[in-house]
Amino acid sequence: MTKRIATVVEGVKDWLNQEARDWSLSFSAERYWTPVWQLKTAQNLAVLVAPMAPSGEYEVNPGRRQVTRGQKGFVFVVDIGVIKQVDPQDNTEVDPLMGLCEEIADAALDQAMGGAQCVRVDGPLWDPENLDSLKRFTGLVRLKLTTIE
Repeated sequence: MTKRIATVVEGVKDWLNQEARDWSLSFSAERYWTPVWQLKTAQNLAVLVAPMAPSGEYEVNPGRRQVTRGQKGFVFVVDIGVIKQVDPQDNTEVDPLMGLCEEIADAALDQAMGGAQCVRVDGPLWDPENLDSLKRFTGLVRLKLTTIE
C-alpha cells in the first residue's frame, strides 16, 4: 500500500512543479511523509506535499472500496502546505500567499496526479495563530484523490 500512497503524493508534487504551470509565485514543491516541518530559511517560500494521516471525515487514508467485480477503488487524501515567514500586518506579503493557495485549489480539481484523479478540494485554509504568534503564513489545500484498479 505504501507504494500507492508514495506514487500519488509524488504525483501531486510533480503536478505542482510542472514547468508549464504559471503560478503567481515561484516555488519548488517538496514531498514529506509528515506535515510537520521546520522553516529552514525564514525568507523563502516553501510548498510542502504530504499524505494526510487517518482522521476526521475521511476516516481511512487510503480507503478501499469495491467498484465493480474485480475492480477496487482507492481513496487518498493529500495536504499541500504553503509556508513563509511574513509580517502579519503587511497585506502585500500575506495576500499573494493566500492567492497562491487559491490558485492551487482552483487548478487541482479534476486533475490527474500520480495515477489518481482529484475529485475534491478543501480550502484554502490558513492558520491565524501561526500568522499572529510565529509571524508565519501557513496555508493549506487538501486534495481527495481516487484510483480504480
